[in-house]
Amino acid sequence: MLNEAAAIASTLDALRRGAPDAEIIVVDGGSTDASVAIARPLCDTLINASRGRAHQMNAGARASHGDILVFVHADTIVPPTFAADIASALSVPAVVGGRFDVELDASALPSLLQGIFLVITLGVLVANLAADFVYVFLDPRTRQEA
Repeated sequence: MLNEAAAIASTLDALRRGAPDAEIIVVDGGSTDASVAIARPLCDTLINASRGRAHQMNAGARASHGDILVFVHADTIVPPTFAADIASALSVPAVVGGRFDVELDASALPSLLQGIFLVITLGVLVANLAADFVYVFLDPRTRQEA
């Protein structure tokens, strides 16, 4: 996240309602507003990382303890059934990943361009992923590992 004080509480509340037992990790990229103070009591772990989508996603993935990672923009409200939907999709042996379709309103564009993410580890969902799977995200500008 980066300067998401206006949206972060709603996002974290929706995540917790949809996945009460999930490990919620917030990765801050250097917020100068009240984002950190708002997020800290609503997540399990709050860490700092260099600003940027790839840096923040990699930091969150490294800090996670589960088998399934869900990356969510800090201003995204997930559907109430998101955790069950993911568990259902991953119950198919051929499925190892996926995404949700999103709808954007005009206020979402600045956050989308900044690449602000949270990491949610759904430890309660046993994955069909190899235990030694490595999560590496490339910086979209340089195509290099962040």
